[in-house]
Amino acid sequence: MLTSCPSRRGVRFFLWAGVLGISKCVSVWSSERESRPGGMVKNSRTVSGTLVALMVAGGFATSASAEGPSGSVSTSQEGSYVTVDSPTDIEHLAVQVDLETAADDAQIRVDQSGTITVNQDDLQLTVNQDSTWEISEGPSHSDEVSSSWASLCAGYFANLLVNAENDLQWGAQQVCDDASTWPHRVDVELRQGGTGFFDPQILKHSSTGSWAYSRIANNFNYDQCPNSVDHRTRVRAQPWANDVQFPWITSDEIVIGCNTR
Repeated sequence: MLTSCPSRRGVRFFLWAGVLGISKCVSVWSSERESRPGGMVKNSRTVSGTLVALMVAGGFATSASAEGPSGSVSTSQEGSYVTVDSPTDIEHLAVQVDLETAADDAQIRVDQSGTITVNQDDLQLTVNQDSTWEISEGPSHSDEVSSSWASLCAGYFANLLVNAENDLQWGAQQVCDDASTWPHRVDVELRQGGTGFFDPQILKHSSTGSWAYSRIANNFNYDQCPNSVDHRTRVRAQPWANDVQFPWITSDEIVIGCNTR
């Protein structure tokens, strides 16, 4: 359940008693549908009512109230879960889903174990905290979450490691046993940053996967490590199944002694 913005340009700035507050209400309208190879269509997306509040003063942070309900708790036959209304609802998780890349009709939820479910186009993407994911047939109603449907695809991030040739091995694989999900693929990105508190992670490499008309879609990559300086490293993967594009999944962060070119 998303909270509506009061206007398209709901941006307010205020300065009070040395407190700098920024409250921004963002609405992104649906983009035009993009054509894909083979006559398939990529889903457009809309995120409406994402409220981001950041208030910093004198070395401490204060909280800001949202304009509407957030993180509402619901119960299904599978147990309790929370509707994800903004990135702050899942920012504490090691493995995350990029809400900005979700389809406009996607229903995103998280349960107490940190399992994230994305329901769209009659399919359900389940993202686990062990850096694996599954694609299954979706529940019959958009307000349901189910783990009882047969899995159509399963994916995982490759273990990050430096091999004997001093290359960083990274990537992902997706296996789809059901031919109804073909063609399928997985796109990947490598992000790295220094270990300092203020060191940002930046995009180092990206690889668009090849369409697989069989069970296995691989996207493994090897990039040279010119030095062995420790870097915080994450991999992102975007699964595709037939004509459905799911949001980007971000793996757990690890520190590895490799700074790729």
